[in-house]
Amino acid sequence: MKISIITCTYNRQTKLIRNIKSVLDQNFSDLEHVIIDDGSTDNSLEEIKKLNLDYIKIIPLKENLGQPAALFDSNIFNQIKGEIYFLLDSDDYLLPGALKKIEADSNKFFKLNKKLISINYSYEENNQNINNYSTFNSKDIFQDHYARNLTNKGFKDYLSVKNRNYLIQQIKYFKKPEDWYLSYYHSCIQNDFQEIFSNKKIYNMDFSNDTVTRGFNIKKYSKWSLNTRKVIYHDYKHLMGKMYKNYAIKSLFFNYLVNSGNNINKIKLILNEKFFFIRNFHLIVIFIFSLMTPAIFILKIKEFLKKNKKVR
Repeated sequence: MKISIITCTYNRQTKLIRNIKSVLDQNFSDLEHVIIDDGSTDNSLEEIKKLNLDYIKIIPLKENLGQPAALFDSNIFNQIKGEIYFLLDSDDYLLPGALKKIEADSNKFFKLNKKLISINYSYEENNQNINNYSTFNSKDIFQDHYARNLTNKGFKDYLSVKNRNYLIQQIKYFKKPEDWYLSYYHSCIQNDFQEIFSNKKIYNMDFSNDTVTRGFNIKKYSKWSLNTRKVIYHDYKHLMGKMYKNYAIKSLFFNYLVNSGNNINKIKLILNEKFFFIRNFHLIVIFIFSLMTPAIFILKIKEFLKKNKKVR
């Protein structure tokens, strides 16, 4: 089974080499590792070339526009050859035996279930918040039991191994960089796909501040985020449980405030999106405060609330 690994990188020379060597140490022959260099100004490309590995393909881009744009501009999903594929961030690295584990699980689960499009691995060892190889339907994404079992209990980040069934649909919906997240929701829900979550650790995750998206246009990304959240809420609110709907409303609310600009536009927000303030008194308080506060403080409030959110 051929495996394709995609790594987007920006000025991560040391961590990128660790990433590449973790793949090399797998001693797995049937693979390709595609490195998309998002306009790095360090010696990343030179160091990769020194390794002289024939299964590595380098796609250099001229400027750092962030991961979604890098994936789109490189046309990577029309190029990879693997039966399965996954994104491995440049500051993350595989543990010994990871690819053999992925191959064994893929042979077992993908062949049995034609609706299955991904096997997702936790970065935590034996995460107790989920039974190993738990299956979720795509519409479960918006349900409260999904949020309780995964998102709110330590399964926020994971390595997602996907197959070509998903790839075909992703290409269909991924028509511009800002479609990156929407392509996932549309592909899964429109096709009623399923996903498996495993609590077995196969990689290490490095939480770095110097992410691949640091150098690109934050305002543009913020607008992408707003548009994505608007589409998700309005298209799929009928599928949302109470917990997820509250989360969606609050996320959309903060994105509106950050992107609305002047106070006139913020007031239009009240007139156009009254649902924000139904049984959400604290949002009313934040909204009034925002009329006197620059957008940067709104972001700081959002970060503070996220850090101090109680896990239920």
